[in-house]
Amino acid sequence: AAAIETGKPVIALEGDSAFG
Repeated sequence: AAAIETGKPVIALEGDSAFG
């Protein structure tokens, strides 16, 4: 995930997805 719901670029964690 390049970005989270916050809209800021962060490191993708396990199962983490910007688009859920």
